Amino acid sequence: MKIRPLALQALLVLCLFGACNKDDRHDQSIQPVSWSGWNVLSTIAVVGTDDPVDTPLQRAAQELQTYLDRVSGRAWNVAQGDVGGPAIRLDVNGASARLAGSNDEAVHVRVDDTGIRITGKTPIAALHGAYILLHKMGVRWFFPHPAWEVVPEALADLSPSDEVHAPLFLERQYGMQAGHLVAVPSGGRDWGQWITRNRMVGPAHYSAQHSWGSIADKVELARDFPDAVCYYADGVTPKQLHPDHPEVIRRAQEFARTWLANPTRLHHTTRTQQANLSVPISPPDGNTIWCDEWRVNGLYSGQVITDKAFGLTNEVAKMLQQEVPGRYASVLSYSWYSRIPSYPLEPNVFVQVTTFQRYSGTNDGRALTLEERFDGFLQKGVLVGLYDYFDVWQYDWDEWYDPRPKLENLLLARRKGVRHFVAEVSDNWGPKGRLYWLGAQLCWDPAADPEVLLQDFYRRAFGPAKIPAERFYQHLDRLGEGPLGFGLAFRDLAEALEVSAGVPQVQERLRQLAHWAYFRARWQDQLQRETYAGISRADAEAAYRYVNRIGSERVVTLRPHRDQLESVLRGYGLTDADLTALRNTTPFSPEETRQLVDEGLTLFGSATLPEMAAAGIRDVPLVPLDRADLPRLAPGWGNWGGEVIVPSAGNETIDITARVTTVNGRFDLEWKAPDGATLATISRHYSEVGMNPVTWSVTTSAPGMYALRLAGDPSWYKVDLARPAALDVSPGWKIPGSSWSAYMVVPEGTPAFLIEVRSGSALTLALTDPTGATDSHSFALDESGRVTRTAPAPGVWVLRTTITPNAAGNVAGRRLDLLGVPPLLWHDPRFMLVPAAWAPVLRVVPGSLLIPGTARRGQGFPLTADVLNSGPVAGTFFLRVTLPEGTSHVSPAMTLLPGQSGPVSVDVAVPATAAVGTMPLDVEVIDDRGAAHDRIAGSVVVGEGP
Repeated sequence: MKIRPLALQALLVLCLFGACNKDDRHDQSIQPVSWSGWNVLSTIAVVGTDDPVDTPLQRAAQELQTYLDRVSGRAWNVAQGDVGGPAIRLDVNGASARLAGSNDEAVHVRVDDTGIRITGKTPIAALHGAYILLHKMGVRWFFPHPAWEVVPEALADLSPSDEVHAPLFLERQYGMQAGHLVAVPSGGRDWGQWITRNRMVGPAHYSAQHSWGSIADKVELARDFPDAVCYYADGVTPKQLHPDHPEVIRRAQEFARTWLANPTRLHHTTRTQQANLSVPISPPDGNTIWCDEWRVNGLYSGQVITDKAFGLTNEVAKMLQQEVPGRYASVLSYSWYSRIPSYPLEPNVFVQVTTFQRYSGTNDGRALTLEERFDGFLQKGVLVGLYDYFDVWQYDWDEWYDPRPKLENLLLARRKGVRHFVAEVSDNWGPKGRLYWLGAQLCWDPAADPEVLLQDFYRRAFGPAKIPAERFYQHLDRLGEGPLGFGLAFRDLAEALEVSAGVPQVQERLRQLAHWAYFRARWQDQLQRETYAGISRADAEAAYRYVNRIGSERVVTLRPHRDQLESVLRGYGLTDADLTALRNTTPFSPEETRQLVDEGLTLFGSATLPEMAAAGIRDVPLVPLDRADLPRLAPGWGNWGGEVIVPSAGNETIDITARVTTVNGRFDLEWKAPDGATLATISRHYSEVGMNPVTWSVTTSAPGMYALRLAGDPSWYKVDLARPAALDVSPGWKIPGSSWSAYMVVPEGTPAFLIEVRSGSALTLALTDPTGATDSHSFALDESGRVTRTAPAPGVWVLRTTITPNAAGNVAGRRLDLLGVPPLLWHDPRFMLVPAAWAPVLRVVPGSLLIPGTARRGQGFPLTADVLNSGPVAGTFFLRVTLPEGTSHVSPAMTLLPGQSGPVSVDVAVPATAAVGTMPLDVEVIDDRGAAHDRIAGSVVVGEGP
């Protein structure tokens, strides 16, 4: 592959990200006249020529042939060279006018009477085009296991089109430990196919990694150049390179020459040829490895370390401009060197911004937000990438996460014009499969919406079981891996398996999810930092047998589970022969899987669990509780889970007050739009604000439900708003501080609600019902438990928690899940949001309607009725009386608290033209939103006028 000059390459990149006048990613300005359909097609013609050492065109033809055979039910031919008549044509044309201004992965897909023509700017771009066509047909590769391949039963009807597709990122990379892949016999092959079919492999590679240890050996360097390194306290042992030393710079430049001597490299999994476009010049990883002279006032200075690290990269970049134009010197923005350099950077520096950075133990004040780091490097005119952590085994241990928060960094990178993406992943597709698939799709389409993609996943992967399968994911997203989340999840799986009987592909996918769920529910408490600490021999043997039986499904990361369990079992005296005897890899049968699901239902008692509302709480209208008769509680908000919902009519400024209540690093708040986009961020370090409140003004544009979200390191915060708002705890929430209280609403007709608490410190939970009766429940350290109320009294309840400090005086937050009632909590009963459908309920008290027996034409009379508010929320209403000829008379407004009743009067004027005799009256109760609550009929006898 020929490398373009740097300036031209930069221009093409800018075009890709919208800096050119024409957006060529999905351009349809040239519309073909017509499309003859699939019936005239039977041949796939390989028109273009592959690179001598790569064959993506041939693979594209084979993949199209394989899936077209399966979908159409007829045989397709592959021809080398062009053919006469309509066909699917695979071509490569780097000089195509339709691909001008696009990067090397751009592909032109045209559908018309001549068939389908796929023209890539490079051979691998043409391969992308084949997968784009298959995607249009409905083919999906959700997870690497063959069971997650979705192939439709008929060819999709295409329309005439003329489109150019190109990825958002110059390179898209998922980094997985090789040991994870080799644990499964087909692991490497399946993974290579998945990343290729989901277009995660391109023609270029930009390497960014720790490399100072490879540039120079500290000990050897110190012998010949003592001042080229700094030393530990003994003054003898080398500690770190001095990156601004001439010899270190010389060796770094020589390292770069050697690294880039080979212009191409083979992708480690797919063996695809890629251009070698960058050399890593980045410091090592560690916490105490920096030179003591880089401290300021006794603390490491992240700014000093950043300037030192980037300075060496800058020197290599200067050399590359002269000797290897078009190549980059790359450096991580990571850990201790995550600030913005204080000097200009060379244009051929590539900065891979990681989402990990240190600020504790430095004298730099608050940490920079990810957006600030992106902006800082983009303003310096360098190539910027994102390095994220979708899953790191040592920290996540196959735990379930909602994928959407994990995707926020990627979506921010898309919006900012960041050009490179890498994420660490593991081979655990049970809890993380959606995240990995969604991330791959978002790397291409600039308009792709995660929620739309999720619906595509649920519909195509689960077919007739879409609804219960989607609930399975939603319950775990909201509730996590506690007994409550697993109880509902097993109930969802049982229903999904029942409704999908007779659809083997769907059944197999559901069975794999059940195998992950049972594993985590059964052994998660014994899985601690991948050591299975304290597990008994019997449980270790059972877990070992289990992970080996489900290992080929790749729903858990097999290698570390297997290795750690083998270590534990050897500690119990088992030999290699004993382990071999336990290593049964026979997959579970459908009958055995159903037994696991039934056991899960028994373990967690899901038959007694109340269900959450199918729609998200923000998808229903919300109104303020408006209870001036209840006292205002102290504001509070935890550090993890939950968002404060703030409805707005649009075009307004909202003032927020927040207060730090414990010392622990950074204070971050995010203001989010109704669609989830981050509109603004405020970031403070505790050292800046102490206990002083932080005031922040945010704005809204369109009407909708906005949200205030906590980000950053754990600390306790209190948030207050003098306007309608509520804390949404549906995603799961950590109770703040040592004591906290809030209101919650129980709608009338609620069969039951449930509160679950788990992990952390000892805790007391007190519930006060609308009558004032209170009962308390205590939970010991690390104890999980539930409080259930059946047929609870409707109205406003108070939830209070008290957390007991441990022996060291520390308070650990407790996770709280709320089910069966609106997941909205707030401290101010005037402004607390509740679903509008549950408030208020206004009725005329039977027998209370009072109307004079007679009236005269041209005069008025009073009409009175008693109205009762039987709902849980205060209501403002009017009494409206409508006469036969259509005129209406409305009373003054009246507000009734829940359970309160009162008389309402309205003066009714009798028209002078009214007929003498009985006149019917239509009496309605109307609230301040115009909704009718009750209607009764009355009458009055009309006599002659005065």
